[in-house]
Amino acid sequence: MGINNKGLLLVANWDSGVGYAWWLMESFWVVLSETYSQTHRSYIAYPSISTIPDNIKNSSISLEISDFTKKNIADVFRQCKLIINNKIKIIYFSDQSFWHWRYLLFRLCGVDSIIVHDHTPGIRTKPKGLKKLIKSLIARTPYITCDGVITASNYLKQRAIEIACIPEKKVYVATNGLKNEKQENNLNIKKLLDIPEDKIVIITTGRAIDYKGIPFAINCIEYLIKTLKCTSIHWVFFGDGPNFNDYQKRIETSGLTSYISFPGKYAHIKNILRSCDFAFHPSQGEVGYSLSILEYMQAGLPVIVSDNPSVCGATNNKSNGLIYKEHNIDSACNAIISLIHNEHLIEKYGDRAKIDAKQYSLNNTHKQLKSAFISIENTANR
Repeated sequence: MGINNKGLLLVANWDSGVGYAWWLMESFWVVLSETYSQTHRSYIAYPSISTIPDNIKNSSISLEISDFTKKNIADVFRQCKLIINNKIKIIYFSDQSFWHWRYLLFRLCGVDSIIVHDHTPGIRTKPKGLKKLIKSLIARTPYITCDGVITASNYLKQRAIEIACIPEKKVYVATNGLKNEKQENNLNIKKLLDIPEDKIVIITTGRAIDYKGIPFAINCIEYLIKTLKCTSIHWVFFGDGPNFNDYQKRIETSGLTSYISFPGKYAHIKNILRSCDFAFHPSQGEVGYSLSILEYMQAGLPVIVSDNPSVCGATNNKSNGLIYKEHNIDSACNAIISLIHNEHLIEKYGDRAKIDAKQYSLNNTHKQLKSAFISIENTANR
């Protein structure tokens, strides 16, 4: 078959202009379109299209509007129509179901391979007894189950095997990775935000939502300052989200504005990180190796994280950072204090973090992704 007779469908879950960590998925789409350029024409199905990212605009990928997050009969019919019209042979989903009845219809429409990339955060409960048996049977039922699962970390791989009961031979890992960029324009965060020079700056970046642990972080800072009298610190949170204003009000009513800054979303975080002392990442769950954590490490910052296995995968306790007991303010504050009072540890852990971050390069991620696709394709087409 020629290039015009095969299609590769790359499925987006959000509007084309959403942003956030979707730049990583966008890089995957571009790499896959280049990898399959000699045999397949590539398409991205967006639920809606507003701003088109530059890397997608500059690629050879064609754009379609179709919401694959919807699974009612009418929408599935429209999805099938898109598949038939574009002669789709491979579908690449992000954070979709590992099995679903519509997959059978997709295959009847000509699809050979369905691949799901799992970035979903959090801990799941292991199924037991009859529930485990049923899940295992479904996960091994042909046609309604995806042909391969790609996960963002070893923890997520084990979760797919143990919780979703996907056969191990169908699960692969493509760890999150960062571009190897030199930061030419490093900015001083103290000058930028008018923070006193004698303060130790603790940074957090992410979405302003409860799941990212921002209320817990505020509680920790308040405890450090008001109870433990650690007034030498200044915590900075960069990000925006639905709870941003609520957090700001909480800080104001608590009298913490001299110790906490909430500047909002900032486009050049990497240029600021090097002027901070260490990072605090209180998230309750992550999509494998959090890009924020990897950015802290790349900048040479020690990272303080909880022992939640979906959060602490890239952190080695007392090597490149510190791990505290999840939801435990005393444990988290003790970790923060141990760095506040030890400049040598900050430097030591930061140097190690910078070295360890090199294994999480975007080039390695792309190699792992392409290798997983080749293995899944070979198995699916036997």
